[in-house]
Amino acid sequence: MWFKNILVFELTQAFTLSETHLETALEAHRFHGCSPQEQQKTGFTPALGKQGTTLVHAWQDGFLVNLTQEDKLIPSAVIQETFTEKKEQLEDKLQRPLRKQDKQALKEEILFDLLPRAFSKYTQTQAMILPQQQKIIVHTASRTKAETVLAYIRKSLGSLPVVPLHFIPNISSELTTWLQQGHAPQPFELLHEAELKEHLDDGAVLRLKQQDLTSPEVLTHLENGKMVEKIALRYQDNLQLVIQADGAMKRLKYETELLSQHDDLQDDPLAKLTADLQLMGQQLIALLATLTVCFGESDAQAAA
Repeated sequence: MWFKNILVFELTQAFTLSETHLETALEAHRFHGCSPQEQQKTGFTPALGKQGTTLVHAWQDGFLVNLTQEDKLIPSAVIQETFTEKKEQLEDKLQRPLRKQDKQALKEEILFDLLPRAFSKYTQTQAMILPQQQKIIVHTASRTKAETVLAYIRKSLGSLPVVPLHFIPNISSELTTWLQQGHAPQPFELLHEAELKEHLDDGAVLRLKQQDLTSPEVLTHLENGKMVEKIALRYQDNLQLVIQADGAMKRLKYETELLSQHDDLQDDPLAKLTADLQLMGQQLIALLATLTVCFGESDAQAAA
């Protein structure tokens, strides 16, 4: 449940749906598994997984939804081996090479035959809708997966005006200033990992790990024109993360003290899950609010 990588999007219009209305809307795209001849299916499943039954879980700060995708997996080597064998058989029978359209039809026939025996891979992507903050936080490092979740919410609601979180000014220049000053503003703390990049199409990239980021060596790279592309930070002694110049936040690591706050609820998995979700939501909301203070208004806020 604890989000490890997040992409944040901003709602450009107020989100006014109630839990009931959101549940009804998502029901139209509830997940149903692949039929024997289908290769992929996508839809919403219970927000709390096996601990819940509703597609939407609501708490005081927002809503949690969960998109599931099933992909049938057929190894390419199996398809190619079967194709080669059947192609040779057909060419022997016809006494001529197969035409391009014949080859395509044969590949489709092979896929149709193999799909019922294929293994299924299930991928789940959760999204946290925060109406008061006008944000949607998607639990993924993949922009493609995030856009898929948003697309299914949009199909369910009919409209979902969102834009990726993008601060003004550019995050990279602000993070570079932090390094040049030798410290991050409270409540952030510089850790020991960063990626510096020359802002050219083919600019050099320097990846630093277990490195004192305030050392003269690092400052020399900044003086020579490199800027921060990624940097590891600690936030409020509760959370470590890597923030990127494009606004993505990865490798979120919550401190043990935070993770163990609801250990007294171990005997009630649903209660612990909902309590942890609310705690995580509060942490992420606070993080985004602090970033806004540090980096200034986002594009969406400036346009409002």
